[in-house]
Amino acid sequence: MISLQYLINIDCKLQVSAKYVDCFLQGLSDTRRHINDLNQPDPALNTSHNNNLPNTLPAQLEGKNVLEICNWLVDRPHIIELASKMLAAKSLTYNETSLDLYSGKKNITYDDNKLRLWDEELKCLFLRNRDLSIATLDNFIRLVCGCEPYTEEAKAITKVSRKRLGDYRNKLNTAVATLVSEFKQIKQRDQQRVLTIPAQQAIEQFIDESVVIKRVLQRYIASTNESELRRNGALTKLVKFVRECFKIHYTRKDNNRVKELDGLTKDLFIPSRSGRNLASSLKL
Repeated sequence: MISLQYLINIDCKLQVSAKYVDCFLQGLSDTRRHINDLNQPDPALNTSHNNNLPNTLPAQLEGKNVLEICNWLVDRPHIIELASKMLAAKSLTYNETSLDLYSGKKNITYDDNKLRLWDEELKCLFLRNRDLSIATLDNFIRLVCGCEPYTEEAKAITKVSRKRLGDYRNKLNTAVATLVSEFKQIKQRDQQRVLTIPAQQAIEQFIDESVVIKRVLQRYIASTNESELRRNGALTKLVKFVRECFKIHYTRKDNNRVKELDGLTKDLFIPSRSGRNLASSLKL
């Protein structure tokens, strides 16, 4: 008989598990009263996917076991995609006390405090170094999570950490590229010549501390002790780092060259909000 773990392994990208199925069923139950409103056509929105959602709990799911429900979901990938996005968005804000990381062999459960510490320190580490070596990430996981690199637990955390860091890099580069586009639009609107590289003064006026905090590094600085970050001078250097990213992307978007800017920030002390300062204790 095919086990649930085998099914999860086949569909590892979506990681269908009993917990997700429970969330899905609960979500259907909670939204019965509202689904009809959601299915009403809106000329400003594309509701082609929403219209495929059932407005009641499908009768064929009543009395089914987890494996049968999973099979039903696999045939409806638009539901799984929607549920995955909702769960990802709630990964750090939901009111539960544990999180399961699927390692391929077993489920690893973390309490909420440990998860939040990992998330906080990973963001602080990102402010120091965007292109982490394998050794650095191993040391980080050993320090923050207390597990050795060769364990299944560490391998699972490493996988999730690398995915999270990749997402951070993408968001950083996208935010800077957006600033470049806005700067060029302003110059064109004012009928000014768009230079190959703007003057340093113009860049500094356009990208000040508030822009860096609110539009580029907001999600990472939120995990720091901002007053201490400002006091020890690290924030000033992070502003300089973002301006250098701006120069790189001004000519053309070049993510690899941005990685070379790690030298500007790797020695910074990034005080974490919790005061543990684990990421800053690592030697890079």
